[in-house]
Amino acid sequence: MLKTAKDLSVRFEMAAPCAEILGKIPVWHHFGLKEGIRRMNSTDRNRCLQTNHGIEYVSDVVEIVNRQENERHEENDHCRCEGCCFDREVLHCEKPGSCVVAAARLLDRLSPRWDPRKAGQDDGLGLSEEEREHNVEARESGG
Repeated sequence: MLKTAKDLSVRFEMAAPCAEILGKIPVWHHFGLKEGIRRMNSTDRNRCLQTNHGIEYVSDVVEIVNRQENERHEENDHCRCEGCCFDREVLHCEKPGSCVVAAARLLDRLSPRWDPRKAGQDDGLGLSEEEREHNVEARESGG
């Protein structure tokens, strides 16, 4: 679908995508990525995210980045939190702390509209309670 859209010079648009939908978008060729992503894709950590961690979708990146919320996670490559130990021992990642940072940078490269960390935030386009009540009254009175 993305290749066809590119071939036809068509842009993908969505009114207000929810975090669930945003998570299902392939991250490595994401249409919401800002400039410089090609260079970023070729870093050692991003290659590790692709090959060792099996990162394909935005939700995969979010899962790794959420590790920063864990009290036991340390921002270094010797972190002993459960996620980093798993990455080191099972996925053979040499620098799990650096991969967490690289994953966060990858999400930071998404334009705000496509960043699942910002999904559901008030965009200022909703109606206030007073405006909703006014609309109900207008519908009921036929005007």
